[in-house]
Amino acid sequence: LAEAFELTPEEVREVIAAAQAGQADGALAGHASVQQYYVEVMMLMAAADGDFDPSELDVFADRLATHAAFEELQPDTAGVYMERALELLAQEGMEARLDAIDKAMVTRQQRETAFTLAVEMCLADGVADEHEKELLKLFRERFHLTDEFVADEVKATLGASK
Repeated sequence: LAEAFELTPEEVREVIAAAQAGQADGALAGHASVQQYYVEVMMLMAAADGDFDPSELDVFADRLATHAAFEELQPDTAGVYMERALELLAQEGMEARLDAIDKAMVTRQQRETAFTLAVEMCLADGVADEHEKELLKLFRERFHLTDEFVADEVKATLGASK
């Protein structure tokens, strides 16, 4: 993350803390980008068990720095996306956010990317608790993903974490 965004892990933690406290800069103008929804998927998954584990934070930061979906994303924009995800969840609730994410993911590739990011966040701390499993199930259903794709993604993520 330090190389890609010139941020230290501590600065990433500060951005997340600011987003959780509602202190990141403003809301986004116009239509949300697919990147915003990818960030929201990761935020929802990281928060599903009620705690931001340091390993989840590391995976979150790594994905923002290295994943092709975030190639053009600037750190301040990522902070705004994180703040917005938390605001919308508080205002609208989980069902409405799942509906919005589902509606925004219009291509199979977008849905698969979002699910892969969710799996990586879910397994970041090495444990998938019941809340995280349920959220993964909801994403799988909303995104109309096959059991085979889901199994392959879980296996790939578990294999990559060894």
